[in-house]
Amino acid sequence: FESSQYNNNCIWKLLSGTKNDGTNEKVTIFAIENRKSMTQNRIDAALHCISKLKTIRHPNILSYGSSLITDDKIYFVTEYV
Repeated sequence: FESSQYNNNCIWKLLSGTKNDGTNEKVTIFAIENRKSMTQNRIDAALHCISKLKTIRHPNILSYGSSLITDDKIYFVTEYV
């Protein structure tokens, strides 16, 4: 994904990107780029959010695309906002 950043004051950094699958469809990327500086409660809440979003199918809720979770970073991709 290619991305550009928006200013945001929450645990998620909001990024804009495009799919690299030939469609160049716009997507939104939610990112936590310094997981080690967060409390465990916030990390657990972020991971819970991702697990719930994977299973929810509703026209008024963002569609889950994919996610990447490492020791220091958490990213998940949704339809474009």
